[in-house]
Formats: sequence, structure tokens, C-alpha cells
Amino acid sequence: MPSDLEVPTHKTADACLACGVSAAGGHAARVGVVCAGCWESALPTASTMLCDRVHDLLEDLHPVSPLVVARAVAAALPDPEDRLRVWFELAIRSLVPDGQAGRRSLKLLALVQELRRAGVSLSLRGSSTHGLCGKCLNTRELRGRRKGISVCGECWPTLPPLLRPCSRCDDVDYQSPGRPRLCRECLFHDKIRDVFNQEVLRKQPSLVGARDALLAADTTHWKQFFGGVTTWPLLKRMLADGDVITHEAIDSYGTPDQIKILRSFLVTTGALPVRDERVVALEAWISSTADQIDRAEDRQSFVRFARWRHLRQARLKALTESQLGWRRRELIQVSGFLHSLHSTGFALRTATQAHIDAWLAAGTKDRTQIRPFLQWCLNNAITGIMHIPALPISSLPKTAALAEDQRQRLLCGVLDPAVELDPRLRLAAGLVLVYGSRPHEVAGLRLSDFVVGKDSIHIRFGPEPLQLPEALEIHARAALAARSVARFGGLGEDHEWLFPGPIHGRPVTTSTMGRWLGAIGLEPAAARSTAMGQLAMQLPPVILARLTGITVARAAVWQAATSASQARNLPDGPGR
Repeated sequence: MPSDLEVPTHKTADACLACGVSAAGGHAARVGVVCAGCWESALPTASTMLCDRVHDLLEDLHPVSPLVVARAVAAALPDPEDRLRVWFELAIRSLVPDGQAGRRSLKLLALVQELRRAGVSLSLRGSSTHGLCGKCLNTRELRGRRKGISVCGECWPTLPPLLRPCSRCDDVDYQSPGRPRLCRECLFHDKIRDVFNQEVLRKQPSLVGARDALLAADTTHWKQFFGGVTTWPLLKRMLADGDVITHEAIDSYGTPDQIKILRSFLVTTGALPVRDERVVALEAWISSTADQIDRAEDRQSFVRFARWRHLRQARLKALTESQLGWRRRELIQVSGFLHSLHSTGFALRTATQAHIDAWLAAGTKDRTQIRPFLQWCLNNAITGIMHIPALPISSLPKTAALAEDQRQRLLCGVLDPAVELDPRLRLAAGLVLVYGSRPHEVAGLRLSDFVVGKDSIHIRFGPEPLQLPEALEIHARAALAARSVARFGGLGEDHEWLFPGPIHGRPVTTSTMGRWLGAIGLEPAAARSTAMGQLAMQLPPVILARLTGITVARAAVWQAATSASQARNLPDGPGR
């Protein structure tokens, strides 16, 4: 059998895929037939040939050990004839890595999907293969093979063919075969200068800061720069197209999630002005929701109300995702109410109390969220005098969901200097355990919320600043001094948020804060119920509201919940 399979240029329908001669009565492969001679000669080495073929395909896509490939192939295709049929398909189709497909070959993915549909499992990534390293002679996880020798992950970068001096700056660095003899820094600097060329900078001088930030970043961030599938390619495409860098231009190049990192980087380096993207997203959502309202007059009322109540508040104060979420839910209820009116031939000016009652009766209590809209319509003489339904009264919150002794143990563990924790995480956990702060409140803390004095630190959740106890003051000072954040472009320092996020102008998300707290065994909801119950027993509702930032009505609810909980624990008296 030929060592290197080639498809004959001219062959009959029953010609052998390997040698081209007649294969009548031979063995069927998925793309043709193979004569008995080629089949029998290849069968003993079917596993080895297939493993080599698949490894060659993956070698340029990502580093993978030949042992991993061999085990995966043997597990997926235990029958030698099945392995041989797959190998013939790979060879005859000349299946090679597709550079335009990114990190994976589309044809190889199709083959893997075909094997999975047949009930086999083929996993060529993420497997851990341990063995004897031929360089350091230690048993470790193997990275690959060089010149027939298995090499571990620690020895792989130090191999002479890979670790070479740069031809420009003489720095010794990892260099892949076939790449110009340049270190990563010189190579990436060339890429940056090619994109930010003199013509681009002449037209848009504001991009000088972005170019300098990329050139000055340390090499640990190179993969973040150029390894993404959207950020760097989007920037290159915009500059190559000659577009002026504006917020509106970036919006046309992708979805908000695809362009948020690029936008954050350009804002940070001064190429773009600061813009509150949450407000922009809310305004766009309001506009698209209003477009679905049939009557022009009611559509205008919907937009005016949304701008007056929701957009105005969003512009005055940075809102969290949860706060923006309930604003959308309220507007969805308003939109639904208007749709119900239009479906019956009525509008806001001709609506009656019966329409409101019918709307409320046909749905859940969430429909009472239209109360602010109806009140606004009355105040602006859009509708007549109608009875406005009151918002439902929520049940009393549960107090002491976390046992007091468990709360004390968690607090001691958080404040224990022997436990290695980030000072900001210590402060966040302490605020949840002591004051019942919610994750979105902690994540949204600004530096301006702290009043730092020589002997004390106050934090402002509500109108009145709250003095931190000495145990938390120490960690608050450390947290205020350490605000570095890794963003596209390298490490930087944020001057607005205590917990800066990866996107410029935003703190970490509520889910991220909840995940951090959960990692140290803290359940925020349970800790809040216990902390708020303790505070409600010690402080009157007005003082509790002014210190914690909740409303007086909500503080009264907490006090009522605490009183009810204590009443349940009273012993039965003689008259009971």
C-alpha cells in the first residue's frame, strides 16, 4: 500500500481509493471502495495511522499530546475496521485544518458530530495525560512530543527549537516554528503599529492614547489583546474601513455584548467620550417597545411617561441591573394595558374604570404596577378620574434565617487575619453580615460613599453616614487603597468604584459579587435577614431608614417582622 495516499486523477467508479486499480469485491469506505490488498495491508496499523492523521490536523490548532489522541481514538472506535474507514475518509478528502474556520476545522467538527451521532465519544481536548518526560525524567502531565520524545508542560517552552533570541531585540522568548524570528513583544508591537499607522493617527489624533496604551501594556495581557474573537478584529476592521471612531459607529459593528470591551478600552484611553451605556440601552428598549403600540397618541404618552419616570432617574443616578429590570417590568405592564385597550377599540382618553378592573382581574398582582402610569395620566389630564389600584402589600420578611452563632462564626472567619482574603472581599462580607447590605448595594459602592477621617471611616448607604466599627475600618482603608482592575489594555486603577468591573464606568455585576460571597460560604439573603432583624430590634424605623438607605415604610416592615418573630417565641401565659 502506498505510504502517501493520493487520489488518482482518472479512475472508474469502482476504483480503489488508495491505489486506483479495480476494487470489485473490495471493502466499502464512506467515500468509496478499497481493494482487498490495500485493506489487508492497512488493517494492522489502522489505529496508528488514524492517530497520526488526527494529531497532524490538531497540531496547528492547539497543542495536544499524541497519547491523548491515541486514547480518544481507541475509545471512540474500538473496531479496527471502523478506524480504517475513518482514516481513509480523512486521507482521501485531504482533510486539513481550515484557517478561515478559526481554531477548529469545520470538516473535522462535522466528522466528530457524525461519530457522536453513532453513539461514540471522541474527546481530543481537556484530557490529562501523565507520563515520563523525556527531558526532565519526571512523571508529569505531558504537553506533546518533540523529535519522538514526550515532553511535559514545564519543559515544553524551554526546548531549544522553541526558545530562541529575538532577531530584533535579542530577548529570548518562545517562538513557534514557521513564525518570524521575533519575540512576542516585537511581533505584537508590529501588529499595533500596522493598525495604528500614521494615516490613521493623522485623521484621528484621539487614537494616539489607545495605541500608546497597547504598546505600553505588559506581555501578560497580549493574549487578552489578540486572542479574542471580537475585540481586536473589530478594531482592525473599523480602522481599515476608515470609519471615524464614535459611539454610533461602534454600535453598527456588532451587538452590545460584542463591542462592550472595545468601547470600554476606547473610553478609558480618551478616544471616546464617557457615555452611560445602561441609559442608552434603556432608551433604545423604550423606543422599540413604544413602536409596538398602535395608537400614536397613546404611544406618545407611553414615551413621555418612561422619560419622565425612568430615564430621568437613570440619568440622575447609576442604576443596578436589578433596578433597571423592575423598570422594564413596569413598562411591560403599561404596554400590555395599552394593547388590551386597543384590542377592544378604546384608548387612554376613552378608557373607563371597567377597563382597569377587567385588566387587573385577568392577570397576576404584577398588573398593579400600572398605578404610577395611571397617576401620571391623571396629573396630565390624559384620562378622567378613576380609582387607582393600590400596590399589593408584601408579606413580612423572614428574620433570623441564619442562626446567630453561625453568623458570628462567619464574621470571625472573615475578619481573621490568618485567613487569606482580599481586603475588599472582607469589607463586603462584613457589610453583609453586620448591616444586612445586599450584593447590588455592596457592588455599587463608590469612593464618594466613604468619608475618611484620621481616626474613623464613615460609609453612606442612606442620608446619614454610618461609622464603621474598628474591625471593619482596617479593611475599609486597605480596600480603598487597592483598586487595581484588569481591563482590555492592561492593569489600571479606577477612581470611581470600590469594586471596579472590567468595563469602564461600571462596577462588578451583582452576580459576580454574589459568587465571591458564596465562595467563602456566605449566603447574602440569609445573612441580610438576620442582620436586619438585629438592627430593627435596636433602632426605630426612621433611624434605621436613614442609616441603611431603605424607606421608612420598609424599615417599619422589618420592625413588624421582628416583633412578630419575638411574639411567636413568647411562652404561653395562664390566660393563653
